[in-house]
Amino acid sequence: MNLHAASLPAFCLLPEPQLPDLSVRTTIACQILDGLRENIPSSTACLRGSLANGTSDAYSDIDVLWEVDDAQFPSAVRNIHDCLSKIHVIQSLRIDPEFRNSPRHRLIFLRFEDLPPFWRVDLEIFARSALRNPDCDPRASDLPSDWSLTESALANAVAAIKACKRGKPKQAQKLLEGAFVRLNLQLTAVGAQEAIMQLLNHAKKTDSRCTTLASEIERLISL
Repeated sequence: MNLHAASLPAFCLLPEPQLPDLSVRTTIACQILDGLRENIPSSTACLRGSLANGTSDAYSDIDVLWEVDDAQFPSAVRNIHDCLSKIHVIQSLRIDPEFRNSPRHRLIFLRFEDLPPFWRVDLEIFARSALRNPDCDPRASDLPSDWSLTESALANAVAAIKACKRGKPKQAQKLLEGAFVRLNLQLTAVGAQEAIMQLLNHAKKTDSRCTTLASEIERLISL
């Protein structure tokens, strides 16, 4: 599939989104770490990725690692929604289906209400015996019936906007092409904005769970 853009830089022309002050993201990240440590005092919680190494920009998400004793792993996973909902209202919490059967590892994607979709929380939970290895246990090969492919495609759209703003048009193109393949949609747009709007319109019509996220993304590219 090809987006048929006249040129990749032109393909990525998008309006500049209005984002909250970055101190809001910093505060949320600190509150997440404090909340996890308070939930299980013996655990280890830390930032990862660009927020941890000082290379973040306005579009960086919040990557968190949480390591707990093996005996506490089941309760850590079971109580994660209640734990993080004390910080801010949760709009969406999804567990990566590849790791849903692992007794020692989970990858959780979380979005808080009223925060930019760019600032999604990617939280990895490990039992200590896993040694922070995501391949510690076999991965599931199928998707659960309640897994929203539409929300996954919209996550690609958010990542594509990030790529455009970071001057990576080829990456943005690849992400949007992947989103359309995931939903078995025929892409007819010639630019990023048009392609994303095509995705958003499809999401609103086909998956009510994604209406809020689709509207938030639309505001990002329609200013």
